[in-house]
Amino acid sequence: MYLNRRFVVISVYFILINLFGLFIKYLEYADYFLCYDDECREVDSPDTEFDYIIVGCGSAGAILAKRLAEDKYIKVLVLEAGKHGNSLLNIPSVGLLLQETLYDWQYVTVQQSRSCFALNNKVSHWPMGKIVGGTSMLNNMIYVRGHPEDFKEWFRAKEDYNYITDVLPYFEKLENHNFRGFGMPKVNIHKGIRSTTSHHLVNLNKQNIFLRTNRFVEKVLIHHNFEAYGVKYSYLDKSYFAKASRGVILSAGVIGTPKIMLLSGIGPKDHLDELNISSKLNLPVGENLQDHITTGLDLVILNQTIGIGIEKMLSPYSLFEYFWKGTGPWTTCGCEVLAFINTKMTILNQNNNNNNVRPDLQFMVMPLGINEDNGIHLRHLMGISDYTWNNYFAFLNETTTISILPILLHPKSRGVVRLRDANIKSMPIIDPKYLSDQNDVAVLLKGINLIKKLIQTNSMQKLGAKLNRHVFPRMRTFQI
Repeated sequence: MYLNRRFVVISVYFILINLFGLFIKYLEYADYFLCYDDECREVDSPDTEFDYIIVGCGSAGAILAKRLAEDKYIKVLVLEAGKHGNSLLNIPSVGLLLQETLYDWQYVTVQQSRSCFALNNKVSHWPMGKIVGGTSMLNNMIYVRGHPEDFKEWFRAKEDYNYITDVLPYFEKLENHNFRGFGMPKVNIHKGIRSTTSHHLVNLNKQNIFLRTNRFVEKVLIHHNFEAYGVKYSYLDKSYFAKASRGVILSAGVIGTPKIMLLSGIGPKDHLDELNISSKLNLPVGENLQDHITTGLDLVILNQTIGIGIEKMLSPYSLFEYFWKGTGPWTTCGCEVLAFINTKMTILNQNNNNNNVRPDLQFMVMPLGINEDNGIHLRHLMGISDYTWNNYFAFLNETTTISILPILLHPKSRGVVRLRDANIKSMPIIDPKYLSDQNDVAVLLKGINLIKKLIQTNSMQKLGAKLNRHVFPRMRTFQI
């Protein structure tokens, strides 16, 4: 009976995933006969000059525009390469489904030599939002304040930097959050709806903010004294220029921003010379790339379900719960518990409450396994190879699994972003050089050992928790 019901649920899930894909395709083609807000008017006049131009309407770009526009005499132009969203895309659980669609830049890394062995061609998918709201429309909405030590580098030029006065007040406007230990995550959800800084920006309706979507910025315009005075961008296959009297702010993300700078001639001279791009400023643009790597999907097996899964998500009652009450599984962020720990200390000692120690590892407790949908959709978003799936995850299809992911907070491995060529439409070269520093491997291994200890706690044993003992394929090819 259970297997028959599971088969029906997975079949319905498969149909809905495909219907959602068709809906996204409709939104893409709908641009030919529908338009949003300013896109219905002739707004790209070369004679218009703004005080500030902000490239990118993600989390940072939107809040910058909002703050700058508090002065009603300042005109702010916001250029976003993506489109506007809609109310359906504000459902929290939908964000994951926007990956690998027109709302995602669909970046991938180059082949990695020390990691990503479970993924196709050993490359990692880097989903980033191409939509008003940026990646905050695709992510898990988890909000983390960070540790006071994290901000020292930001204020390195300020001799009297003080976290209490320079940083903390901005967080206290929103919440109160401990730095270490286990607890429920804080999320950017309001009344069951995904809430981003771009939502606040759009709802402002200020006359001095000009949000332009589907505008693809190609380069920053620079005077001979290296002062930026505008940008060149394309819209509907035509080129335009916009000027700024006070400044140009690049907020196009960790990949988009260096790409625009490199195309503008700002970056390592030897790299630009190779691509026949005129070098204007020889700066280390694209260097020092860092990513919070993790491991351990479906590492913990339970002997019972915990009330969250595809069957619950597809329940008609969950549909009612969300649209009538703004609650239920559709509001999930995919992570039920967070923890911040320092692996050099006895983390599981309850008497250890020293918040002044900077954590080096974060645990994300995810109640669903990657095998929850029997490999129909979720694994493809991550790029998990067929070989890995068939020889590891497929064994778990009828098993309840959860993931306690140890996430590296301060990786020592450093990567780069480079241009593939001088073509603005070409995907950039992304090489995070995962695990190139041995310290990152050591910290992650400590995280796995802590997970083993967590499994032995009374709470976890009540759920029948045990370690997944299946041997991960091809791991023997990785020499530490």
